Amino acid sequence: EPAMQIHYILISMCLIFFSACQNRREKEIKQFIASWEGKEIILPSSWQNVQDSLWEAAIQKQFKIFTYVDTNGCTECQLKLYDWEILHKKLDSLNKNATILYIVHNKFPQYIESIKKRNNITFPFFIDEENKIGKINHLSSKLLYRTFLLDSMNKIILFGNPIQNEQIWNLYKQTITNK
Repeated sequence: EPAMQIHYILISMCLIFFSACQNRREKEIKQFIASWEGKEIILPSSWQNVQDSLWEAAIQKQFKIFTYVDTNGCTECQLKLYDWEILHKKLDSLNKNATILYIVHNKFPQYIESIKKRNNITFPFFIDEENKIGKINHLSSKLLYRTFLLDSMNKIILFGNPIQNEQIWNLYKQTITNK
């Protein structure tokens, strides 16, 4: 029947399109990893404000889960603070020499501070009003490419967001605990 033939053609076209998109995304991810693997994330030695003592302690840790959030758009949805707080507690129980460096680019620090207080955040959380870290490190505009596990020298060991992917979290855990 002609209707069935059209149906099969549409399904085939969708499968081909999906496959092409997957291959393109996989290629993009591989290129990103190849260009960023082992790269050092440049971190300022200080923020020149009240966050300095927390920052100085955090950047001295052996392992750092670095995540950079640009909150243009829906701020609270992008921050995922509850998920990061849970991860912080898990990380703290695994290795006291590991931390989260959670950096938010936002031009309205008072607003971000109010969200932080409302969510009872206990992990190291910093506001980069001027996008200094994003600019210095040429961070991607894509959220997928802004979370890394860093070593003590701030070199990228692993890529990916551990709150969005359990396999990534497992890799981070293995590395942090040396298992």
